[in-house]
This record gives sequence, C-alpha cells and structure tokens, in this order.
Amino acid sequence: MKKFAVMVVCCLSGWMTVVAQNLYPLHTTADSLLFRITTANRQLSLNWQSPPTLLHAKNGDFPVITAITLQEGDLVLTYEPGKTKNDLSYEINLGLRAPNGDSIAPKPYELTETPPTAGGKEIRQRVWLNFAEQLPDFGAVYTLYVQRSLMGAVNCESGRPAFTLQKQLPHYAAGAAGVVLIGLGQVYNKQKKDAYEQYQLAWAAGNPREEADDPFFQTAEDKRKAARICTYAGWALLGADALWYTFRWMKIRKRQKVYDKFCTQPALSSLQLRPAMLPQSPYPGIGISFTFSNGRP
Repeated sequence: MKKFAVMVVCCLSGWMTVVAQNLYPLHTTADSLLFRITTANRQLSLNWQSPPTLLHAKNGDFPVITAITLQEGDLVLTYEPGKTKNDLSYEINLGLRAPNGDSIAPKPYELTETPPTAGGKEIRQRVWLNFAEQLPDFGAVYTLYVQRSLMGAVNCESGRPAFTLQKQLPHYAAGAAGVVLIGLGQVYNKQKKDAYEQYQLAWAAGNPREEADDPFFQTAEDKRKAARICTYAGWALLGADALWYTFRWMKIRKRQKVYDKFCTQPALSSLQLRPAMLPQSPYPGIGISFTFSNGRP
C-alpha cells in the first residue's frame, strides 16, 4: 500500500518536471552593419563600410559582441553572454540583406553554437556556416543584421498570466478523488469492525472455527486491506495534488512578475509649471500653477 502511494506521488511529480516551456521575446535590440568582402592571402574577410559601433558596446545586460569575422567562409560572431535571472535567457539571431533588397536568413542547420570557454571570462561563438556562399558578388555592399532578444516563458501579446478556474479544475478533481478514496477507506474500516465483531460473537456462541473464520474473519481481513489501500491512496493523491497546485501557482506567479516587469508600460509622470491668474486671492495678481500627473499611456 505504501509503495502504491509513493508511486502516485512520483508519477505526478515527474509529470510536473517534464512540462516544456515555449520562449517568447521580452525585449529586443537590433543592429545593422554594412560590409564588403575582401580577399587577402587567399582568405576572405569582412571590410566594414562604416565603423562597427556594435562591437564591444554594452547595452544593459544584453550579450556583448566582441568580434564578427569570416573563418573559411563561415561567419563567426564572438560574444560574452548576458546576465539573466528568473529563468530568462538571451538569443542572438542573424540576417543578411543583399544589394537588390532580398533578405536572407540562415536555415536552422546552418547555425551552430560553440560551448563556453573554461575558466576566466565566458566567451561563446555563434557560427553561420557557409556564409560566403550567400554572397554572389563580393564587390557589392551587404547589410548584416544582428538581433539580440531577451527570452522568457511569457507571451506579452497573450495578456497577463493567470491561474484561472479552468486551470484549477484538475486540482479540484484530484482533491475530490482523494477525499472519496479516504471516505471509502473509512467505509471499509467500519465494515471490517462489523465483520470482526461478528467473528467474536461466533466464537462466543461456540460455533466451529471454520464457521467463525469464514466468512467473518476472512471478510474482516479483506476489508482491513481495502481500507488501508484506499486511505493511503487518498492521502497520497491529496498530497501530490497539493504539491502540484503549489508548483503551478509558484510558476504562474513567477511569470506574472516577468510580465509586470517587461510587458507593461511604465507609468508616465510629469510636472508642469505655468502662469495662473488668481482671481479668488485677497491679493489679485499672477501666480504659478503646479500640475503633477501620474498615469499610464
């Protein structure tokens, strides 16, 4: 019976930990760089047509791009990862615009990510494989787009996350099932006591052992086992459901904090000073009016 209860808890707990999350952009910054391709010592390299101000520039906690180079025809973007909290992560996307205006995006199998360096400052590289093959005219000017996005499990367009009644219904159902099992265990326990009393009365009446044992004693033993199974299973289901409910509530609460921080517009406050006539003053004249507003757009 105890093994059954533990199995129920483990199954529900395991289900909770394998729930996958979709990630959505919460904050994005985009940069563009103009370049040509030059050849030196039979090696291709990027020739920037304007100062690459993106390199080594810090923008909050976004990843810092330290270098963008061509290595054997592959575009290699070297960066230092940004700092993230609350299950957030950063994503870097690349794009290319040809001189004729066509936009080129790398296919998923053309992008690779090198593992972080060991020791010292963490450095990573995002590689666009066979990048040079996207450039038919090396003498033309191309535009490289670098987009850095803060990713989280909150979709700002879907509204603020909420623990709605529909999401809570499975917990109510599981809780009700647990209560029913516990109640059924009490019914079996009462039947066990009744069967055992009948067993004792049969013995007191001098009935043969076979008549006392079967069905009274055997019935009492069967009801005892059924009562324990239902009671253990009921409490296990209630405990697992409570853990599941708490896990989901904390998860939604965390997502609400992310939504409030990144998806809502900050309050606008303003202080205005303007001249004002004071007709009600015992000393008529011109004064200064202060207006303070606090609201959201």
